[in-house]
Amino acid sequence: MSPVRFTDFHVHLDLVDAAAVAAGGLARVLDLGSAGRVAAGDVEVVRAGRMLTAVGGYPGDRDWAAGGLFREVADDDVDAAVAEQVDAGAAVVKIALNADAGPVWPDETLARVVAAAQVQERKVVAHVQGEGQAERAAAAGVDGFAHAPWTERLADDLVARLATRVTWISTLRIHSGADRDRAIDNLRRFRNAGGRILYGTDMGNGPSSGGVERDELEALLEVGLTHDELIAALTGGPLLTAHSSDRAQAREAVARLLDG
Repeated sequence: MSPVRFTDFHVHLDLVDAAAVAAGGLARVLDLGSAGRVAAGDVEVVRAGRMLTAVGGYPGDRDWAAGGLFREVADDDVDAAVAEQVDAGAAVVKIALNADAGPVWPDETLARVVAAAQVQERKVVAHVQGEGQAERAAAAGVDGFAHAPWTERLADDLVARLATRVTWISTLRIHSGADRDRAIDNLRRFRNAGGRILYGTDMGNGPSSGGVERDELEALLEVGLTHDELIAALTGGPLLTAHSSDRAQAREAVARLLDG
């Protein structure tokens, strides 16, 4: 196996050409919302199972989710919903808190979902969208954000608190205009506060090569990451065990990707 082992920490294999991922040069992907068990050749696939959401919540109104990429969870269904994902092989639990696209759980239910995942020894990754959802997720104890927050400029004190315990997956390439500007600004302040950033593209959302995306790396350089920080973002950390790579060859690989 290549000594350079890079990971995309946000993909949806149900929505892409798995053959392109198999040939794309990634060593591992974190599938953050899938209905089945799509394989990608020799690429290691770590799964979150179906995205958990409130009844009537996001992504239930999206055509791309119609194949079962999500599961609605009522207050009396929390433990069973989380257990289903774990029994199906979920290594992490993905939840949706998208107040811009439908209902979200009240604080009590949100806390119960996170607690149920913790009982199962699973970390929780949250899609946070809409005013106040990043703060609610943090208060509930989630471990990661599936995207750098882009729908609001987070307060500096909140960013500082998040930097102490919540890992952010970048996914900057899916945004443009004001949304991208807010995501860059939030992520830059998060990085400067010492927050841990992981490389992720939301593969399946827009065009994808199946491998490491140059535009995502360039956006992370815009945030302020050094080349060594890019390597750390590409190899792992708090959400998944880090993949060790030969440091010199990893630097060369990043340089080639940026020059390509």
